Amino acid sequence: HRYRAVRSEFRCGQLQRAGVDSPFVDPDFWVQLQTTMSEREYNRKVLALDLPSESRVYNAFDRDRNIRPLQQVPRWPDVTSRELAPWGRNLDILVGFDPGRLFNVSVLLKAYQPPMPPPSRAVPRPEMPAPVWFVIGEVISRQSTTEKHCRDLLKVVREKWGCNLSADGPQIFLRGDPATTTGSDENHPDMTVFTVLRQHGINAKAAAYKANSVQHGRVPKEGRLEMMNTLFHSADGVVRLVIQCDDKGNLAAPKLVEALESLERNGDWKAEAGRKDENDQTHLPCALGYALWSIEKPRLDARRAG
Repeated sequence: HRYRAVRSEFRCGQLQRAGVDSPFVDPDFWVQLQTTMSEREYNRKVLALDLPSESRVYNAFDRDRNIRPLQQVPRWPDVTSRELAPWGRNLDILVGFDPGRLFNVSVLLKAYQPPMPPPSRAVPRPEMPAPVWFVIGEVISRQSTTEKHCRDLLKVVREKWGCNLSADGPQIFLRGDPATTTGSDENHPDMTVFTVLRQHGINAKAAAYKANSVQHGRVPKEGRLEMMNTLFHSADGVVRLVIQCDDKGNLAAPKLVEALESLERNGDWKAEAGRKDENDQTHLPCALGYALWSIEKPRLDARRAG
């Protein structure tokens, strides 16, 4: 929006200054503008307050909460291998993968364990908190094949984290868009995608399977969005999904953050319903949801049932 400027402070790499602070605009203009906007929209577009649009798909994502440097003192233990143990040994990085005709994208995550909260009168025996997932990277291959994306992904994980260098060393574990068996679905890849991933030595599984079956299942869109928003900020104030940044605010996954902040529902209140073209921003959030679906959806369901 042309009235939205930036407040004069640094927040995770963004310089912000409120529009009303501009010395080049008559103050009466802002007074008049207030009569044409809701209080929420005025605060968001003019005062540059960090309020999500009411139609934002990922409405729980907030830079102040969900962008963090990795905790160093005290350092949270890396529990990624523990979280991925049901699917194999030496699994060191979780990868969400969303293939497409224009983009093949992967989102990389690690899990860290927050410390046990101290006992209190209200909670004399606190439970160990669930792990927090940190997005540590993104890999984007434009207008490329699955094979090319495999090479791009393996190059990154080998050079930065030492994964998939040998069969006995640390490995990545990939959860991808569930493929179709017929290949006739325009919205999902066919099984060839998973064949190519495994041919490159990548431990890859679909994001979901049918109950008691090896057949690929379905990840419902609204269920995935609800899960991700809950992980970003649950109703009881717990944050369990963040994007990592360094001490200077440089983001580990800048395109993912851009998508999380930009995607909005359309006039029919449908999410991620736009055209699949070069401007499509849905791929990275989808990949993130695919990565976490089989781990966090059962955990959230069990918590609600309890």
